Amino acid sequence: MESTDRSDSLAALGDAIQLPLEELFDPQPTASSAQTGSTSDTKKHAHKHPGRQRNVIRSIWATRQTVNVSDRRIFAKTSLRELVIYLIFVMLALLITLLMLNSSNYFYYTSVFNLVVGPYQENPTAKAVDLYGEIKDLDDIWEYIRKQIFGALFPDTWYNQRNVSFNEKEFIGYDNKLLGVARLRQVRVTSTPCDVLGVMNNAEYVCYPPYSVGTEGKKPMQPQGGVVPNHTKNAWKYQTAGQLGSAAVAAQYGAYPGSGYVQDLSRSLNTSEEIIQELFEGRWIDEASRVLFLDFTIYNANINMFVIVKLIFELPVTGGVFVSSEFQPAKLVRYLTATDYFVMACEIMYLMFILYYIVEEILEIRKQGFRYFRGVWNILDIVVILLSLICAGFTIYCTVTAYDVMTNMLKDINAHPHFDQLSYWYGHWVRATALCVFFVVIKIFKYVNFDRSLGQLTKTLGTAAFDMIGFMIMFCIIFFAFAQLGYLAFGTSIEGFRSFTQACYTLFRIMVGDIDFVALRRAHFFLGPLFFVVFIFFAVFVLLNMFLAIVNDAYATVKEDLVKQKTQLKLKDMVKKSAREMIKRMRKKSSKTLVQILRSTGLFGREVIPFDDFRVALKRHGYGDTEITATFVKYDTDGDNCLNMKEQRQMEDDIEIGVRTTLKQHEEDEGHGTDEEGEQDENADPGAVEYVDPDDYAELVERVEALEASLLELLSHGDELLAVLEQVELAKREHRKNLMEMMGNMVEQTKADKE
Repeated sequence: MESTDRSDSLAALGDAIQLPLEELFDPQPTASSAQTGSTSDTKKHAHKHPGRQRNVIRSIWATRQTVNVSDRRIFAKTSLRELVIYLIFVMLALLITLLMLNSSNYFYYTSVFNLVVGPYQENPTAKAVDLYGEIKDLDDIWEYIRKQIFGALFPDTWYNQRNVSFNEKEFIGYDNKLLGVARLRQVRVTSTPCDVLGVMNNAEYVCYPPYSVGTEGKKPMQPQGGVVPNHTKNAWKYQTAGQLGSAAVAAQYGAYPGSGYVQDLSRSLNTSEEIIQELFEGRWIDEASRVLFLDFTIYNANINMFVIVKLIFELPVTGGVFVSSEFQPAKLVRYLTATDYFVMACEIMYLMFILYYIVEEILEIRKQGFRYFRGVWNILDIVVILLSLICAGFTIYCTVTAYDVMTNMLKDINAHPHFDQLSYWYGHWVRATALCVFFVVIKIFKYVNFDRSLGQLTKTLGTAAFDMIGFMIMFCIIFFAFAQLGYLAFGTSIEGFRSFTQACYTLFRIMVGDIDFVALRRAHFFLGPLFFVVFIFFAVFVLLNMFLAIVNDAYATVKEDLVKQKTQLKLKDMVKKSAREMIKRMRKKSSKTLVQILRSTGLFGREVIPFDDFRVALKRHGYGDTEITATFVKYDTDGDNCLNMKEQRQMEDDIEIGVRTTLKQHEEDEGHGTDEEGEQDENADPGAVEYVDPDDYAELVERVEALEASLLELLSHGDELLAVLEQVELAKREHRKNLMEMMGNMVEQTKADKE
């Protein structure tokens, strides 16, 4: 029975201090184990080292979820240590992203964008025309390619009308080198019979459906108009995405595969014009075409950046042409300059941090079990780790693929380089990196929410969570009802309501003040303005103010709770205290290193050490005049302003004894409490007066006051209990008295009846 009680007590103790139960039964070496010299020492170390290793692991990966949260000091130090480590992690993430994706990407993108799809000016005296924006039919596509695209890809004169040299011919905008050649690719559909009314059967109709996997055209094309292909023999044959090395594309009006009919242009302007003329005369683009892509890649050596350009011309079944474009700036040669290698070092350190956090999360999952997945911050930890690993995978893939693509491009400079897949995955890498950095920065709230002021946001959201859920349900019902109304009523005449999704976006824009009231009134003179007024009333005046009221009420509740929590930790106090302790440890170094300094300067061991030499030697190592004078006077017993051999030996013995005493006490305290609690001053003077830290004293006074308040409350409850018991006792006495009177009356009544 006693052993069972002892095991239960140890198990409870293990849960209380949050240590594995087996560590409580870890056998410690005792005097009885030292039986035979070396054997006993071996056993002692065999038992001692695993415990030390576990202590080291616990100290490295200690978090607020794995330490004893009931100990205020341990919790505070662990929180501050976690915050400092995580801020270093955040700094690395920001350095990597801001150095790799900087503002030069935007300027490069804008420069190429304006050159390719901006207003076109045929010569310095001509008026600028927006050829790209005014494309409405197939004729406009061919005109745009002949004029603006060829003018950008094949510059032949400078601004002063002088001819460019041969080496300058393939530089777009004078700074951007065209890599390989540009490529035209179209996706077609097969014709199908039309379903028409019976009265219209007299005419023969051939229909071309919207693009889908089942309707994709794969048959060889026949040039029309008697054109005999010379430069465009392969343009009339279907090729798969694997043969072309192209990726699928999601455009405005549909998603399209990487396959299709392809024609590469030439590095020569004359040959490229002949290619376009053959395609134009042979009607390479017709009513069966659903989309045309124009792809090319340029490189700017000044900033080591690529731009992968994709111009999209969609040809829907309704007729007309809808244009869009994709410009993907990419740094594919990642490590070239000193800054790039610094980024690589930061990436390596970032991955080391990720490994550190992976181990940390594994330890927390092992300790908490399924309870771990109930915490929002724990889920965010996993998301950050997964996104970081995905970004690392994208980085490796893009680096290796870019090397392969450029190697193949150098083998045949007249071919189109296959940057399509690379652009697709590089875009995913940029978006994954953006999400990762966003969550990394947001996660700072996890480490500062223990502070009463910094944690107000998360506490407010947590307090308002249930009310927000109810509000969101009501908001979604009203919002989607208006979105459906706008889509059905105005979808045919207003671009912002052309689909249900676009209608939702338009309503959000109306809520923030981006309103096209004229378009609504033009769509319907009565229903349009009525829709606008009613939506503004419900969405802005009612729902938005209700949302603000919920948040304001939750914030007031949080503020009220924070006022009551007088003993809550404050981040600034923790930082100040830790900095003060670090300064103290840095200052208390003289007793341990004094002899070493004197030996290194050649003073220790001389017959006498003059005060001036003693002062100069210690001054070089950062000691103050007060420390130097006090130490010298302490050991200059004869007062001759010099330290003789006897006084030097006394100083050495005192220092050695002090170090030995400190180490011995440190070994005795090892294994009790935490590493932070076991840190002692190695050079403390046994006879010196130690003063209490003001913050510790204030905290102790606060705890004593709280204890006194609890005791007073307990005493008041005791007084109330005694008063209640006294009332009960009085009631019992009164009841007994009444009972005795009743019994006496009954006895007298019985006697009277007998008489």
